[in-house]
Amino acid sequence: MNEAALSPAPARILEAQTGAWARTAAVDFFRGLGLWAVYLDHMAPNVLSHLTLWRFGFSDFAEIFVYLSGFIGIGSYQRALDTGDTITVLKKLVRRVGRLYVAHVLSLGISMLVLWEFAQHGIRMDDWGLYVWMQDPARYALRVLTLTYAPVVFSLLPLYMAMAPILLLAAIGLRRAPQLTFSLSAALWLASQVPAIDSRLTIPAWFLHPAAWQFLFVLGAGTRFYSDRLREFALSRWVVAPAAAIVGVSVVLRCLSLVHRIVPMLPDLQGVPGTNVGKPQLAFYRLLHFLALVVVVHAWTSKHGLRLQSWFGRLVTACGVDSLFIYCSILVLDIGANLFLAVTHGGVLMQIQLSVFGLALLCGMAWLRTGNTRPRPRLTRDTLLA
Repeated sequence: MNEAALSPAPARILEAQTGAWARTAAVDFFRGLGLWAVYLDHMAPNVLSHLTLWRFGFSDFAEIFVYLSGFIGIGSYQRALDTGDTITVLKKLVRRVGRLYVAHVLSLGISMLVLWEFAQHGIRMDDWGLYVWMQDPARYALRVLTLTYAPVVFSLLPLYMAMAPILLLAAIGLRRAPQLTFSLSAALWLASQVPAIDSRLTIPAWFLHPAAWQFLFVLGAGTRFYSDRLREFALSRWVVAPAAAIVGVSVVLRCLSLVHRIVPMLPDLQGVPGTNVGKPQLAFYRLLHFLALVVVVHAWTSKHGLRLQSWFGRLVTACGVDSLFIYCSILVLDIGANLFLAVTHGGVLMQIQLSVFGLALLCGMAWLRTGNTRPRPRLTRDTLLA
């Protein structure tokens, strides 16, 4: 008997209006919330960034975006695979990579033009990596087009492009050999944790290492594929209690490490990972914290629900629906906001004003593009992982 026959039957997400593998409002809401956090976090300095996820744990919204991309992407590929037409599947893959490529090149190109214009007037951000291309613009233009130059803040979309074919393979593997698919993905992530191996698997121009982060894409896809079986498991007290403990300990350690930087009286906390430590290779403590956070959020929302028909919920969800456009807009807006702060030497009040203005602009664009005028349903235990 083959492995697929021994594995549990995959979960089908059914909605009356959209059919199988339909996306849910919960995903759009959390992606929208993450996009707000990205805008706030990438503005430096910004007092409001101290209220986002990275201040209270080891993972941040990069993990959330990648996980949810796997969660959503598997549905798109499964719909194509259900047709049984290989050409249709390949066309979907090419279109996805093409959209990501165009979005990346345009957002980075526009940002480079803005940086160039301000640099001509002696106004620069404190990030050398954003200006190295000015030494040889023609060569770096070619590197942008060939994805061999991507500053840290522009590193997510190249990762998505690399993951698109892997996600398709995962969609096929979860149908035919799920245990083998998860094992290979986990083994590749484990290999990336060994520096000698990781150095051979990485792409030097990219901040995020594909060999490590593919595991989170596959985990997201697997969660969607087996959502009906994972729902009850994730709500078990034997899972929720340890997850809550991990999240709680992470909050305490991160808060104590902040106190240590202010008042150097806790030398034992010097080993606590900082903001981006372990992020390129998706270190185990970041992955553990993120998975624990997913369990805690799922348990909380299953009990309390999310009322997305409120004006706040609808604005956040609108940003999540059109996430690629909003994300690219955020990259350019953050460049402009940081340059404005450099010009004005903006204090706390200016940071708050730019934050509110930027979020309002993003919500307005998302609202107009999605036509999001209908109230969203209240999310319950049955819809969160659907």
